[in-house]
Amino acid sequence: MKKILPILFPCALFASLFMSGGIDHDSKSSGMRGSDFAVIRSNNGFVLNPAKMAADQNDLYLYSTYTRYFSDVYLAGTQYIHPDLILKNQSTGFSIATINYGEFVDYETGFTYTPYEMALSFSQGYSINEIMAGINVHYIYSSITSDHRSSAFSSDIAFLYSFMDGNTVFGAGVFNVGFQTDPYYRTRESVDPLIRTAVSYRIKNIPVTATLQNDYNIGDPDKFNLMAGFELEAKENLIVRLGYDSRGNDWQIGDNNTSEKFGGLSLGATILISEMEFDFSYSLNGGLENRFSMSAGIKLNKFIK
Repeated sequence: MKKILPILFPCALFASLFMSGGIDHDSKSSGMRGSDFAVIRSNNGFVLNPAKMAADQNDLYLYSTYTRYFSDVYLAGTQYIHPDLILKNQSTGFSIATINYGEFVDYETGFTYTPYEMALSFSQGYSINEIMAGINVHYIYSSITSDHRSSAFSSDIAFLYSFMDGNTVFGAGVFNVGFQTDPYYRTRESVDPLIRTAVSYRIKNIPVTATLQNDYNIGDPDKFNLMAGFELEAKENLIVRLGYDSRGNDWQIGDNNTSEKFGGLSLGATILISEMEFDFSYSLNGGLENRFSMSAGIKLNKFIK
């Protein structure tokens, strides 16, 4: 992909630079269009909600994700969960993720750029009576050109509380609280905090979980992002998902094709095989190219003693 002004594309994709809460680290989550903040599963994608780490108290777990956004823009990342590493009966997580924005050419100078961002994350879960809590600490490095490089630190804190015999879960958190340590060639970018609230409900006698979530970007106070989803345990080794993101209306450009009519929807599935799981998701992005994500995870308890 060859364009002028590559600095515009990270902002178009994720609302602002260093928006760690706005990218797909987990194909389970993207299959529900990111609406699973309050869904408690074993071996969760902890970067999107570190409070879920309080539920992962036994498994050594390795999880890798690849997400293709459009053209040659993609994310690749790996997460690792280790129980009892710092706190007894609590899990600690480590993550590395990179976003490659493709190749750009400045037609005035002929220079070729390959912008990318890399995020290193540390996560810790902790149980406070019946409340699950967790924190993330991120170091993010961004390179647009050799003259436009920057880095930032940010942190997240999240909480989950389940009631009604565990069938209902409420979650809340503050994400992307941080600062830029050095500017892009004398230009500083904002690190906008994000407030996230969510609820999930597991329907009695039916293996279906429904979710509703709201993301509020403090840097854009007039914009609310609502998401909803369903997760169905179809079989013992198969889980299917459906999600919707209200931003789908903003991605319409007037083509009126199938992708645009259903913009904002996503589909996903998990296949479980012994100690491994394989996750897939496909998201319709209206006038933008559709997004595909796949992940693979493995429990390492049998292999690491």
